[in-house]
Amino acid sequence: MKKRVIGALCALAVAAAMGCGRSISPVSAEAEVVLKPLEQTQRVDDLSPWVDEVEFVRIADDAQVHPATVTKMLIDGRANAFMMDDRNRVVAVPADGSRLTVIAQEECDGEGCRIISDMALCGNELLVLVGHEIMRFDGDDFSLVRRDNVPIDLPCDALAPDGEGGMYLFSAFPKNLPELPQGGNVTKVQSGDEFMLYRLSPDGEVADRYIPRDDCTLSLNNISQSSCGEYMLRPQNGNHVFYRLTADGIVPAYRVDFGSENIPHRYYFDVAGEDLMSYIMSPYYKMPMELHETASHLFFRVAGPEAREVAVVYDRRSCGGIMWENAPGDMQMQILASDGKWFYAVMPETGGADEGPHGPLYSYVRRALAEQEPDAAGHSYLVKIRFRKM
Repeated sequence: MKKRVIGALCALAVAAAMGCGRSISPVSAEAEVVLKPLEQTQRVDDLSPWVDEVEFVRIADDAQVHPATVTKMLIDGRANAFMMDDRNRVVAVPADGSRLTVIAQEECDGEGCRIISDMALCGNELLVLVGHEIMRFDGDDFSLVRRDNVPIDLPCDALAPDGEGGMYLFSAFPKNLPELPQGGNVTKVQSGDEFMLYRLSPDGEVADRYIPRDDCTLSLNNISQSSCGEYMLRPQNGNHVFYRLTADGIVPAYRVDFGSENIPHRYYFDVAGEDLMSYIMSPYYKMPMELHETASHLFFRVAGPEAREVAVVYDRRSCGGIMWENAPGDMQMQILASDGKWFYAVMPETGGADEGPHGPLYSYVRRALAEQEPDAAGHSYLVKIRFRKM
């Protein structure tokens, strides 16, 4: 990552410091907040000066149920956690970490296995997308309420509630890949599987379609829970815009601008020759994802030049922030969720061991865990972290 400061500073109004308040920030013509990490943040190698508080909740030791590498996390209004892991399961962990419950897992029958693609919280229900079905579980006793068929003949891979009893469904890949329109402008009327985001009514009917498919997208962390029941769609089609998925439709929230180091539109097709490795290893920033907000800060990750994983934290009350690079061995300990106060991560069982190399987040959490929990080795922890004013 290049160390450079372009020099332009921006002014932000002060955000509400409680609950789910948002700052009033520099906006583009489309009304989203513009984030310029290479100008507005500083690169750090040590998070100690930037962390205000960290807490650890020991997760119950249950070898049969314990989540493996956590790939997604949701936090409900009572600070209970729901985790998807790389064993293709959804595991519930109460706020005190005292027990583990497998709610859903890969389903297999005579026609093969159906993997779990995504999950979301909708009121007191947990929605789990499995194959071409949406399974609804009671949020208290985890019993299966019902199964709904997906009314879209596409391989959907992400979902979110719409705030009005319906939901959003995202499809990274169409059933039959259409010939993508050439150039940066899409002028024809799009139809069928050339859209990526669909909104379903409470009756399960397709009510709206968003975001025509005109560039490369990947089935990777497309929708994330932000906080206070909100969900974010990561940037698609090279526009670098995070969208809020709301009752009023999709609303531009943040545009991430790396200037000349943004991945160019249609780079995958026009330069990389549809070679995924060439795209990932390109000397640009691409695929901002996993945006999570608290009342005071926001966090997201991005694939940097040569596929380096970069994490960014912004103070929502100012235009300042920090960014750092994660090490390849840090994948098991990432910020995966948030609520109004905390960012959440999971430190795996190896957290007490002195291994490396690791990036700043993993290293800080490991040191703090060793200080607070001397017998941490061999146990996993839910990590709650809060950042200082920046």
